[in-house]
Amino acid sequence: MLRRVLIVLTTAAALAAALTSHAQVSEAELKAAFVYNFALFTEWPSDTLVEGQKLLICAPPDERQLEALRRLQNKTVAGHQIAVTGSAGQADRCHVVLYSRVLPEEAAAAGALTVCDGPPSACADAVIKLLREGDRIRFDVDVTRAKARRLSLSSKLLRVARRVQ
Repeated sequence: MLRRVLIVLTTAAALAAALTSHAQVSEAELKAAFVYNFALFTEWPSDTLVEGQKLLICAPPDERQLEALRRLQNKTVAGHQIAVTGSAGQADRCHVVLYSRVLPEEAAAAGALTVCDGPPSACADAVIKLLREGDRIRFDVDVTRAKARRLSLSSKLLRVARRVQ
């Protein structure tokens, strides 16, 4: 427990530093860090993410964040090594989906943690919506949608969200 708190505090400090110094971290890298932290504070049902399986993060091949997400490969979340793909054909196997235009229907049906980085019209079915407020990146969480996908979001994640609905 103490280790998790230290990780959260360290990550929060790193994100705060990144927000004040755009020259050091790109917006894509910052958003990839958010996605990683969203995964850290999410629990998937045991039949969705089984022991020994990789946690698959997906983004459309033309997604501007894909390259930054690829830097997350081989990190771990709850003992699962992260794999990143830009293949739209694997949406039914994704555990986390980052998109900005259209959410693949298979991703929602499969119970993925969907993170939208686009206009409100594109984010209607997202569990988490990334938004820009001035020079900050914030996020809203839809806990009803998360529960419908059998995802459990940590109260620590919910506490730092801009809005929880």
